[in-house]
Amino acid sequence: MEKSYWNDNGKFQKQQEYLWERYVPECGGCSDIHAEMFRLISRLYYDVYNNGACNVIFDGHDDMKLAGSSLRIIADAVGERAYSKLVEAVDELSCIDYPTDDEWADIYKALEPATDTVIEYAWNELEGGPINEFTTETK
Repeated sequence: MEKSYWNDNGKFQKQQEYLWERYVPECGGCSDIHAEMFRLISRLYYDVYNNGACNVIFDGHDDMKLAGSSLRIIADAVGERAYSKLVEAVDELSCIDYPTDDEWADIYKALEPATDTVIEYAWNELEGGPINEFTTETK
């Protein structure tokens, strides 16, 4: 993996860390829908890379659930097509005991851009202003 949040060098790494610290409570969901969307993609990301998506439950082909939370709201940020690709990639990964490098590459192609998009979407809604102009010195 080149740039990834798992390696602490994702496209919007500093913004991701800032959003997490500012909007995600220590326990439970977020009160704002955009912060919740961000929290859920972060949880999915962690579960994929830490657990091989073993905690994700599939409800048909149009929804994923993680610890009882529907991840469907992510589609509002990434769009239906990207969400469907993400569901398919996570579903395939969750059925494999020992993923190959090619199988990890497939999930990376779906999960990394979806995470970038949700972070940018949440940033625009929660913080306003251009995401690329964020620096830790100004916030």
